[in-house]
Amino acid sequence: MTGVAEQHTRSKYIPALDGVRFLAVAFVMQHHLTSGSQASIFLHLIGLQVNNGLGPTLFFVLSGVLLTTVIIDARETEHRYRNFLTRRALRILPLYLAYLGVAIVVTFLFAGRHLQNV
Repeated sequence: MTGVAEQHTRSKYIPALDGVRFLAVAFVMQHHLTSGSQASIFLHLIGLQVNNGLGPTLFFVLSGVLLTTVIIDARETEHRYRNFLTRRALRILPLYLAYLGVAIVVTFLFAGRHLQNV
């Protein structure tokens, strides 16, 4: 029996993409760690690749693959758009709101110290 429920339980994990994820993270981190510093020639050469947007481009490609796979798998289900948007919101909004809360608290803490020193 190959129903819609069984179709969604199968794994779409592609181990080969782990290497691409690693490269994307490494390029972005290398760019942030070495920008504005005296980096070695090797890191500078890698930085030329990163400055052209290789790290973020890899992230966008991986996101596109993931989202396309999710959309294709859900094309036969009822309320596919509502379910897709709800799952995206539940995945993104909690982290976004937590980040926003921390940023607001830190801003007020530093703004308070700055105002006391003036």
